[in-house]
Amino acid sequence: MLPFSADLGYLSPGMRAKNPPTLEYICLALLFALASAYQIGATLASFPDYFHREVADYPFVPNYVNGQPITQFVRPGAQRAGVRERDILHTVNGRPLTGLAVFGEAMRSAKPGDTLTVEVLRRGDTKSLG
Repeated sequence: MLPFSADLGYLSPGMRAKNPPTLEYICLALLFALASAYQIGATLASFPDYFHREVADYPFVPNYVNGQPITQFVRPGAQRAGVRERDILHTVNGRPLTGLAVFGEAMRSAKPGDTLTVEVLRRGDTKSLG
């Protein structure tokens, strides 16, 4: 007579009952928790008005044109500080602009009323504005 396993039924000779993949399930649960936390954070950041969070308004829209980060759609507050359309961005709050994520992090950490300091290149001259 063949040995019997509750999970697998009758086992062939030479087969053993396997342990459940507990470690794999724990890893999947952890991955699911991390992905869910990231998605919740992204949703809160994308819809701050819906969740009644106060966030700073973007003073301009940074964009890459011909491989250079420039300012577009400059708002009146930034215009009063000296930022102009198509200024080339160099630094944001003292951090070199290595990508648009640097600007996004500065805006995410800013609160309404905070001052954003940018260094721009305009017609060959570097200007610090804020």
